[in-house]
Amino acid sequence: MSTLLETARPATIPESVNGRIPTLDGWRGAAILLVLIGHFMPRTYFSLVRTIGGHGVSVFFVLSGFLITSRLLDEQERNGQINLLRFYVRRIFRLMPCAWAYLLAVWTLGTVWASGLVKPGELEACLFFFRNYVAFGPSGPTVHFWSLSIEEQFYLIWPCVLVLAGARRSKWIAVAAILILAGRRWLYWSYFASLPLQFTTRTPLHADALLIGCLAAIMAPQLRQIRLPAAPLLVAFAACIYLFRSFIPLCESAIIAALLLSTSGQTNSIVSRFLESVPMTQIGRLSFSIYIWQELPAMYWDTRYWAIALRLGIVATLTLASYYGIERPMIAVGRRCEAMLGTIRFLPNDPNGVEGGGAG
Repeated sequence: MSTLLETARPATIPESVNGRIPTLDGWRGAAILLVLIGHFMPRTYFSLVRTIGGHGVSVFFVLSGFLITSRLLDEQERNGQINLLRFYVRRIFRLMPCAWAYLLAVWTLGTVWASGLVKPGELEACLFFFRNYVAFGPSGPTVHFWSLSIEEQFYLIWPCVLVLAGARRSKWIAVAAILILAGRRWLYWSYFASLPLQFTTRTPLHADALLIGCLAAIMAPQLRQIRLPAAPLLVAFAACIYLFRSFIPLCESAIIAALLLSTSGQTNSIVSRFLESVPMTQIGRLSFSIYIWQELPAMYWDTRYWAIALRLGIVATLTLASYYGIERPMIAVGRRCEAMLGTIRFLPNDPNGVEGGGAG
């Protein structure tokens, strides 16, 4: 496989601090806060919260497409090619241990305490990333794995497209796919919106958000020259949250991508400073563990404020245990495994072996 990406291009993401990009960590924090509001806020007082979590997931989708594509393009610029094996090693150790630990906990609870907690085939659908295509009801301990399944499907396909087609052709592939997917959803909006929630998690109904992030990463050097102010974009994003309660339209994904580019390129703006604040970046770093473990406490709905506080306290405890006991140690193991691959020669035109990029 000798197809390479174009080489002469500026970096798509700003300089990081200790391997982290504070603004994007802040966006992770904002996204997970939207999810928590949607899952824990008393809905009797706020009519929007039932669907506000979906807008947080949309931020995660756009951010995932943007970051993954940026990392791969920057690796291509540094090393002359992309090492897919190292990419998948990073992804496995970054995501799977925490997710598997949660599934093991759910299986254990369903076996020894709450019979019927897990339906037949539910854990298998999560393990093999097709949970978004199997309906087990509108609620349950693994319902949030629909979004993880979409992301894992994306990780399996998009990096290969980027390597085989190159950045320039991949840009037009992304544009075509975005228009087809968003156009189909728009044409049949009423039909899809009438379906039960568990039937609206199919990949074609959400993949354009990921692809918008991919496109923004490829075109970042050109788009950053436009310098859109963040405040009007935030107002537009808030309007989308208010107006759209069934699906996330293409315009919202584009606004989110513009916000990512705007705030990460303007570190002195009020919005950027807020996103880079310690609370937002810390929540962002914990966001994956929060998302994985919040579903169990969220299942047991109680609108009393003391019960909400108790359930959020349980989420915080599980999150910290997961992050420091599973997520961080396994990321370190993944980096060691990735480093071991640095001396392996994968492509015939690579005389020095493949050197991988930073943590994905």
